[in-house]
Amino acid sequence: MFSLYLETIRKHSKKFSIAFVAIIITAIAELAPTYIIQIFIDKMVAGGLTQKIGFAFLFALFMAAAIAYIGNAVLMYLVFGESFSLIHHIRIKIFKRLLAMRSSFYEQFRSGDLMTRMTEDIPTIGYVMAWFFMAVVLDGVTIITLMVLMIGFISWKLTLLSLIPLLIYGVIMYFLTSKVEKSYETMRESVTHLNDQVLEVVEGVRVIRTTSKAEEELFHFKEKTAAVNQSNNAYIKITGLYNQAASLFSAIAMVIGMGYGAQLLQRGEVTLGMLVSFQLYLTMLNYSIWDIASIFSDIQQGRVAYRKIRELEETQDHLSKSGSLKLDQIHSIEWQNYGFKYPLQSQPSLRDIQVTLKEGETLGIVGKTGSGKTTLIRQLLRQWPVGNQGRLLINGQAIEDYDLQSLSQQFAYVPQEHFLFSQSVKENILFSNPTATEQDLGQVLQAADLAKDIDQLSQGLETLVGEKGVALSGGQKQRLAIARALIAKAPILILDDALSAVDANTERTIINHIHELRSGQTNLIVTHRLSAVQAADYIIVLDQGRIIQEGTPIELQNQPGWYADQYHLQQMGGKVNEGI
Repeated sequence: MFSLYLETIRKHSKKFSIAFVAIIITAIAELAPTYIIQIFIDKMVAGGLTQKIGFAFLFALFMAAAIAYIGNAVLMYLVFGESFSLIHHIRIKIFKRLLAMRSSFYEQFRSGDLMTRMTEDIPTIGYVMAWFFMAVVLDGVTIITLMVLMIGFISWKLTLLSLIPLLIYGVIMYFLTSKVEKSYETMRESVTHLNDQVLEVVEGVRVIRTTSKAEEELFHFKEKTAAVNQSNNAYIKITGLYNQAASLFSAIAMVIGMGYGAQLLQRGEVTLGMLVSFQLYLTMLNYSIWDIASIFSDIQQGRVAYRKIRELEETQDHLSKSGSLKLDQIHSIEWQNYGFKYPLQSQPSLRDIQVTLKEGETLGIVGKTGSGKTTLIRQLLRQWPVGNQGRLLINGQAIEDYDLQSLSQQFAYVPQEHFLFSQSVKENILFSNPTATEQDLGQVLQAADLAKDIDQLSQGLETLVGEKGVALSGGQKQRLAIARALIAKAPILILDDALSAVDANTERTIINHIHELRSGQTNLIVTHRLSAVQAADYIIVLDQGRIIQEGTPIELQNQPGWYADQYHLQQMGGKVNEGI
């Protein structure tokens, strides 16, 4: 964490140099009134105070206060301005990384956890930098100056005796440091768990209502809220020890200073003005030490926050680096004896896959649930690392040799779990192609069989879909996702069980429209409904990661096996049989 702060200070050395000068001026200006009061009292006691001298003292006090005010304003502007810049820089950096991460990363980190890191941990890092600089430099300069004034110009004996309670406080503060860090991390984790549940409830509100689980969710929410409250109280207790101990030992130091100072005054070793100024200096010293104690507590928060952000930066998504070859057009995709195993699984999800898809063809991928259909697509999209068996070739070249960005631009993908932004219907569709024309928009609405639904929405295309499309039905969300993919006009369209929420007639209409709109273009259709792939050029049937049947729709219908059984069953209105 401190290396980041030093790097920031070096990068903006000019501003921090000005801030350092402002600190020196501010520290002197804040200490000057106490010295002026000392002289004023001694003059008054000695009987040498005149009206002219009195006005001069008042003017000096006013000027010192004005300089301190301006110095503090400049200091706050420069230091906190840089802390906000640091927050902005880290947020952009982490957000770019989040955009580049693949499935393995998001399976490791929960949404609520990522939210906490972005909205709480990153600002904490920036604020701690500002307060750390202020405390170490401003309070450091103040403490050094005070020690010089108290020891050199008042009484070294009085100063050292008064510092004993503060030294004891420093030892206590040292032992409490690790407890503060642990307590803050516990509090932070409880907030993360609370965020997780709120996000889950928002996303699954319909399921919760239809299954009468609202009371159960409320019970769990109360539990998590209680955990947040408990961890907050624990953190307040431990940090309260910091603050209360500071107040206690500061008061003891004041009592020692007053008592022993009175003895020195009686002996004539100090003047009344010196004793009063000493008490004021001691008060300022206590405040500075209290500030440093507070920043020690903040530093523990900063260390936890920095560790969480570094974890995001250092976590790998298990993908090899992007290749250097640019991909302008895909003429062929070939899986050569291909196999893949997820990192945490013992058995491979794909084995001995041998299939070729040529430009302009439509490949159907069917099979029971868990047979490896989606995994096969994810390999093509580079959402997981390249498999450890065989090769996946594009235009005869290994897929990992291609630049990831140019590769992703070749695909329009509609996943099983479609995602809609909390924007209007129109904005969601145009997300993949903001420059699309009204004619393009009309075409994809017709192709996705969504046009008739638009008229029924309260504000048509401008209707807000809500968080993750909560205002739409399942079928409407799927069709909107298909329209968004179609308007991208990508060379290859991938539908991963993207028609599961629509009826058979709607599915037939959409498939026919897609073939008309994308005539001569490449398509991959993953589905449970065999009617969706009847117009495909070639179909593969997967089971336990292997191809168990392949051929044209007509060939498979006449070939004994899973495909023919399912085809006849579905023709009679039956559901997909998960058996082989």
